[in-house]
Amino acid sequence: MKNIMGWTGAALALLASVLVLTVQAQDLTTELAFFLRDLRNMQSATTVTVDAATTFAASGTYHARITLACTGAEAIDTITSGVAGMRLYIHHTDTDCTLNDDETPTATNAIDLTGAANDVGAAKKNIVLLFDGTSWEELSESDN
Repeated sequence: MKNIMGWTGAALALLASVLVLTVQAQDLTTELAFFLRDLRNMQSATTVTVDAATTFAASGTYHARITLACTGAEAIDTITSGVAGMRLYIHHTDTDCTLNDDETPTATNAIDLTGAANDVGAAKKNIVLLFDGTSWEELSESDN
């Protein structure tokens, strides 16, 4: 049966499917463009040494990779120099660095970890944080 424009139900369904696939392809293209941009902006890991401090600065634009080293038992409350949307990949080398959890971040640049516990570093431990423009939120953690 044809509608007023002369299209059959099957033809309309096919047209709708093509339109959906076109939109999905455009979304995929956009996501791929963001991924490639982020890949280009990915910098090599920088070693950040914390010595008698409760903060350190993250450098980079959208992605920053750091190797975190502490000279003794250090408790880190904040990470400065974040850019909204920035992901910070932290690689621990030992148990000297602890990231303190501010469960409902009240301080600017505070760290909100999953769960309600501080994060004690360990050799080959990795953690990924996202800066929302005000504070850091944990995205993932890996104890290798």
